[in-house]
Amino acid sequence: FNCIPIYLTLHPETRLEQINSVSLWSCLIIFVFYALQGIAVYVVWAGTVDTDFLNNLSVDHEGYVFFFQPWVSTMTQFFICIACFGAIPIFAYESRTNLHAILLDVRDMWRKRTLARTNVFQELSEDVPNVQEMKVNEDSDSVEDDPLLYPPFNETYVQQQTLTVRVLEGSFLCVSAALVALTVRDLNLCLTLAGATYSCYMCFFLPSGVYIAAVSKMENHRKLSTYDIVLKWIAVFSIAYGTMISVAGIVTTFL
Repeated sequence: FNCIPIYLTLHPETRLEQINSVSLWSCLIIFVFYALQGIAVYVVWAGTVDTDFLNNLSVDHEGYVFFFQPWVSTMTQFFICIACFGAIPIFAYESRTNLHAILLDVRDMWRKRTLARTNVFQELSEDVPNVQEMKVNEDSDSVEDDPLLYPPFNETYVQQQTLTVRVLEGSFLCVSAALVALTVRDLNLCLTLAGATYSCYMCFFLPSGVYIAAVSKMENHRKLSTYDIVLKWIAVFSIAYGTMISVAGIVTTFL
């Protein structure tokens, strides 16, 4: 979900090539890390692994195979718990910024619809130059240098984040997360539901949907190359496959 912000931080002339390397290496490193971690966990605990990982380090747990002193096990659990609490501000910041962006998008969409209904949008469009009719400046190497087409990233976005807005959005997220943690005792239930909804959306629906929408808006979308057509069908298959996983995960959660 940070792909677009990272893309905008790269140099305009080389970002198209750099983003491929950044995405590839990021996904590869994360895959290797989590794969090794998962294999190591199941090699040690096998079928006795608990959904709450802290319980796996308890001396009285059936899958505990270490020969350390009890205080070492307790201290390890303590440090893992502190590390999890230390990660809360990071996740809270990312969640709040994403929530703020979603709220702004919803507000902008509502404003556009309201303006269209009152015909004000049509009057304003006569004074605003059409983006498709704007020509690239001869002194500019790329249209991305035009501030009208590509304004500085997050300039308006940051200015709209007042202290009151930050407190309200952050408090809502923290309170809602605390209520879920207090009411839902099965951690596996939360992980399964998150994987069936948010993870499927981020991994399957969003990338595939963005690619299909981008291809359909191309001027020569009816004359796509074989490579683009293959990618388009892969995106369609990804959406269908993600839908199956999402439905199966939701059904597994509530049944």
